[in-house]
Amino acid sequence: MGVCLSDRNRRVDEPEVIRGRSEAAVAATTKLEEAAASSSEDEEEAERRRARARARRLQYEQQEAPVEEDEADEDDQEEFERRRQRLRERALKREEEEVLSKEVGVEEEEEETEEETTDEESDHSEDDM
Repeated sequence: MGVCLSDRNRRVDEPEVIRGRSEAAVAATTKLEEAAASSSEDEEEAERRRARARARRLQYEQQEAPVEEDEADEDDQEEFERRRQRLRERALKREEEEVLSKEVGVEEEEEETEEETTDEESDHSEDDM
């Protein structure tokens, strides 16, 4: 016999059985959707709580932060001047090094030009012989 029977001796493919299964599937799907909706609502509520906690923390930190003075301390001013002087000295050293490297580069070019000229003259003199 090729007919599948359920527990109550009904055919599995009868409309009532199919309807029962589809209703169960719809109910299960509905439960899953409700759970997902409540889960997303829980997540939204948790995010709201986190945002409120962040706002409270920020407000607390602002209340606890010491008020900075607008006037510069003499020590800070002296340190600033020392740093400025060191930066100026470094800039001068860099400029001097650049000038020296350019001078060395020019001297090397002149030497190469002289060598080329000497080589060319010696080539011409050899050709003449």
